[in-house]
Amino acid sequence: MKKRLPCENTGCLLAADPSAPDYVFVKAFQLFQAMSPQLAADVFRSLRENSREIYKGALISLANERRLRPVFIQRKSVDAQIDWLVKTVKLKSSDGAAEHILQIWLLKCHKDLLVDFLDAVGVPHDGDGSVEELPDELDAQKVGPAIDKLLETRSPELVATYLWMFQTQKPGGWPPLTVRLHEDPRLRFGAAAVSEEKEESTTDETEPDSEPEPAAASTGEPEEA
Repeated sequence: MKKRLPCENTGCLLAADPSAPDYVFVKAFQLFQAMSPQLAADVFRSLRENSREIYKGALISLANERRLRPVFIQRKSVDAQIDWLVKTVKLKSSDGAAEHILQIWLLKCHKDLLVDFLDAVGVPHDGDGSVEELPDELDAQKVGPAIDKLLETRSPELVATYLWMFQTQKPGGWPPLTVRLHEDPRLRFGAAAVSEEKEESTTDETEPDSEPEPAAASTGEPEEA
């Protein structure tokens, strides 16, 4: 088995041998660990504003996964709900939910980013950023200019999040994109690296459902999802 090394810039795990087909090990929960607290919170705020049912479904799913009654989280203030959601999707055990949440967030809230990148690299899509059949290869001559164009008008952190998520759709990712993600300093996350084996203990894991709710956050009264 190849030794895995933490990536200081993305929170991903990399094989020690860059030529290995499994060079990229990044997962959705690691993206949440690596991204800024502001972007992580924006994922859920945007979903709540644009797709309330999806936000509510994510909250219920994650609460059930943590063996908590959803109402226990729903009765918190919105800020407290989002703080809990962000903390929870950073857990390795929440990777499946984290991946789904990021995919929906990108499709619902950043469709133009997806469309611009897919058009620029020549990948057919449905007009909304969804791809039915992923290509085996990406044209290295198109990947660089496509990324440069995205970065002209968008946050580097947002662009990096999308590109890493795009990479997860194919085992090993696409080599031209792999190179850019690791060598382009504009695409580096600012958060410290985390191990894939990060401890999963949280206060909610031992917090009984029947305990009194914490005081509402300063944004006002508790509000259900």
